[in-house]
Amino acid sequence: RTAQLTLSYEGAESKSVTLRQPAWLAPIKLSVTNVDDLSVTFSVETTDPELTWIPLMTTKEYFDSLLNDDAVFEDDMQYIVQQAIAQEITPSDYISQLLNKGSKENLRFNKLTPKTTYTLYVYGLTPEGERTTDIISTELTTGDPYDGPIDFNIEVAEQDFVLYID
Repeated sequence: RTAQLTLSYEGAESKSVTLRQPAWLAPIKLSVTNVDDLSVTFSVETTDPELTWIPLMTTKEYFDSLLNDDAVFEDDMQYIVQQAIAQEITPSDYISQLLNKGSKENLRFNKLTPKTTYTLYVYGLTPEGERTTDIISTELTTGDPYDGPIDFNIEVAEQDFVLYID
């Protein structure tokens, strides 16, 4: 963006100054690279290679019920505290297990439910639990479950009264 600011007052010559502001780049970019019936593969690109961030995913319905970034973050922090207590570690230690740093490719969430709409989201986060960026999100819908034929080939062998299945 460019703006021209003119300074003037009575009895003095006007002076103009041109201000240029570089384009703002979001510190995190989220890209979904593949969605199937049970998983999603995605990449995260950061403008700062030292930026730590967390990827999360929930159903679109639940994400939308949280209304804004602050509510999403508060809900995430409650979940993190519960998980840390269950594992008998500090919330900071639990967060450190989830954090990524810099750009990453081919990340994956699996064990999803077929034909379900999810919201995948990321945001900058410190190990101490301080959010450092806006929440960047995208919606995706998993595919239909596999509906084709399934063949099994089972071979049974008996040895010393024990059955072995190969």
